[in-house]
Amino acid sequence: MILKDLPASERPREKLLREGASSLSNVELIALLLGSGSRGESVLILAQRVLHLFPGGLREFRKISSTKLMQVAGIGPAKCAVLLAAVEFSSRLEREEIPTPEMIRSPQSVYTYLRPKIAHLAKEVFVVLCLNTAGALIHEEIISMGTINQSIVHPREVFVSAVHHQAASILVAHNHPSGTLEPSRDDLAVTRRICEAGELLGIPLTDHLIITQSDCLSFREKGLL
Repeated sequence: MILKDLPASERPREKLLREGASSLSNVELIALLLGSGSRGESVLILAQRVLHLFPGGLREFRKISSTKLMQVAGIGPAKCAVLLAAVEFSSRLEREEIPTPEMIRSPQSVYTYLRPKIAHLAKEVFVVLCLNTAGALIHEEIISMGTINQSIVHPREVFVSAVHHQAASILVAHNHPSGTLEPSRDDLAVTRRICEAGELLGIPLTDHLIITQSDCLSFREKGLL
């Protein structure tokens, strides 16, 4: 069954045009993206089954893979591509709305800036923020993607960017896709090595943040730096 086979009052597209996008339920939004159901099943039922993939809410949608989506009967490459494109479009809109902070004044200001960029990612990413003498952000760079450990995040890679941009200090951050704020043994070891290298180079590490969807942990505030 396709959307045009539904009564006009039940069609998500007509409802959106009549009442606005905010009037649609999550199921209706997904149904509108899917466009059609599968054999013997309406698109609204298919959308409901897709939504069941995310018991924790739509926030989990950002971590979905094509493999998992296409495990849903009725979701093939075309429907999967539309859903993933919609997720990426939403993420890009959110990132464009983030103003670059003039000053890095607190862990919360860093969290507000970086959360929309990295908190939703399925893999760990390690970000370096280069600051000038006034604490203003002059450059940011992702130097690693994957599990954060000493073999992947080397102080040399961290400070190449800092030296090139003549940073007075740096702040580093990485996400925890698991949602836990507890620093791992590797997190602590990497932080210690970066801190020691920064002291030698005269480019101090001001903080290291662990970022999740719901909160952040500051190594400095926890006395770990």
